[in-house]
Amino acid sequence: MKKILYFVQLPPPIHGVSTINQYVFESKIINEDLEKHFLEIKFSNHISELKQFNIAKIFSFIWLYIKILYTLIRVKPEYVYFSLMPIGKGFYRDFLFVILIKLFRCKLIYHLHNSGIADNSKNKYWKFFYTITFNNSNVIMLSNNLLNSEFKNLKLKNTHFFVVNNGVESIEYIERNKSNDELNILFLSNLFPEKGLFILLNVFKNLHQTNSKIRLNIVGDNYLNEKEKVNNYVHENSLESVVSYHENIYGKDKATFFETADIFAFPSLLECFPLVLLEAMQYKLPIVCFDVGGVSEIVENEKNGFVQPLGNESAFQAKLELLISDVQLRIKLGNAARKTFDSKFTKNIFEREMRKVFVSIGLE
Repeated sequence: MKKILYFVQLPPPIHGVSTINQYVFESKIINEDLEKHFLEIKFSNHISELKQFNIAKIFSFIWLYIKILYTLIRVKPEYVYFSLMPIGKGFYRDFLFVILIKLFRCKLIYHLHNSGIADNSKNKYWKFFYTITFNNSNVIMLSNNLLNSEFKNLKLKNTHFFVVNNGVESIEYIERNKSNDELNILFLSNLFPEKGLFILLNVFKNLHQTNSKIRLNIVGDNYLNEKEKVNNYVHENSLESVVSYHENIYGKDKATFFETADIFAFPSLLECFPLVLLEAMQYKLPIVCFDVGGVSEIVENEKNGFVQPLGNESAFQAKLELLISDVQLRIKLGNAARKTFDSKFTKNIFEREMRKVFVSIGLE
């Protein structure tokens, strides 16, 4: 029985990376006939702590480095599954773990959930570190678009690439009778600046001037002072009666927002393969989003939603306005979205595809 060490983040905080890590680690399908071990990467407990430096994180890093050294000596895993951060300061932190793991001759499995390698690797120093990191390794990408773009500037040796689309748990969705008096637009994401919420707020403000029945629900945990900025914008534009912000929403409460929504608006400017789009699809919601990362491999333009040029606010507004005015189009795109989800993006499909990858690299 082969040994694998999962060196990953798990919830909390809840976000795409920690959720997928949990799926992989807990899956009986993926880990069939494997002796699995676990070492958690934990530098933050809340969304507001992500991407933020503090002294406590230095001590956490030192302690984690000691723990992984001890684990590598004691367990002697043949494989290490690592959700590497490939950009920013987090990469240099993780690079030190990579060097240690490679010293023990473990076979690395990287599951990449962030983009930016293509831009960084134009710099010779980044390219040097990336070459050391990704040579002689297995790399799981979330989409073909990301695979084709992210590594185009690197010449790697003995690197095996795989593409596995994300998936989410299927739900038994019973459609509710939605209100004819108002139309609910849903934005669901943690409030990172790159999620494009203020693009949506500008669009909503413009649309509300000619359509008083639309409502906007913003659902997601606060990050730094983003909640204050949102509240100020809503107040300055007199939108308090039609725009609502909700935080700390999970489980059944989150499901309620999906069930009562008519349109899912996702103006994010930086993404890889967002789970929230998959969730929206299974609730039969038509989606308006930007073409970024692997999004166009989830939402097929004019078939199960609308994918607009990155950052084009007027195009985003036009498609949102079209969906607001055409109930039959909303139903058509929503039904197509659910069919796409069932055929491509369930958790079971994800687990089976991950199992194929594990088998192909010798984990069986």
